[in-house]
Amino acid sequence: MDFFPVLTTQYWYFTAHFGMYLFLPLINNGIQNTNKSQMKIMLIILIVVYIVLKDYMIPNKDPFKMNSGYSVIWFLIFYSTGAYFGKYKEEKSIVYILIFYISAEFCFILPTKIINDANPNFKDKFILFLKSLFIRRISAVPMILQSIVLILFLTNIPYNKYVAKIITFIGPLTFGIYLIHNNNIIKAKVMSKLFDNYSRHLPYKTLIKIILTIALKIFVKCAIIDYLRNILFKICQIRRICILIEKLIFLILG
Repeated sequence: MDFFPVLTTQYWYFTAHFGMYLFLPLINNGIQNTNKSQMKIMLIILIVVYIVLKDYMIPNKDPFKMNSGYSVIWFLIFYSTGAYFGKYKEEKSIVYILIFYISAEFCFILPTKIINDANPNFKDKFILFLKSLFIRRISAVPMILQSIVLILFLTNIPYNKYVAKIITFIGPLTFGIYLIHNNNIIKAKVMSKLFDNYSRHLPYKTLIKIILTIALKIFVKCAIIDYLRNILFKICQIRRICILIEKLIFLILG
């Protein structure tokens, strides 16, 4: 059934990404025909209505079917946010970005401490509320801030053409890496047994090294597999076949 990931929802990210892709011609056309101020206002309204108001006004309901961020709607919002920063380069210093991030996170940490100190009996309930609101949801406000900061950071760090080539080469492979290592068979037969040969009582520094080494091995092996898949697709002219099918569909639909 993994041959039909969209229909079987084996990979939520792939399913949401596929659903978003169908809207991209309309979304991209809209992005191209809006100016910076219009696009900024639109994104603020989307985030406020779909995230902030929903979380604070009706936290136990899901009127827009956001599914805690695991939905096509959220992908469209986040794609539009990324497109904004791609279209309008925000020139910010690294120090400014870090200050912005720390300040934003502090605004969420401080209220928690104040309420916990003032009303200890309310602590457990409030902590559970914060976790459900901010930590476990990819559409949570802190997640949005973290993502924006990451975009600003990566677009403002200096890099040469050699680093750019490395990023251009590895970037397209990451989606395949996700699909491979998140496959149900791989998770059951490989991922679940990665640490069977290691003792839980190892020093934490050793455990960190082991975890990082295994993560790197997984990344490299999956990248090689997807790279070979890409070569096979080129040999079989898969992209050209898809283009021909697309042209045929437009020809039939007239």
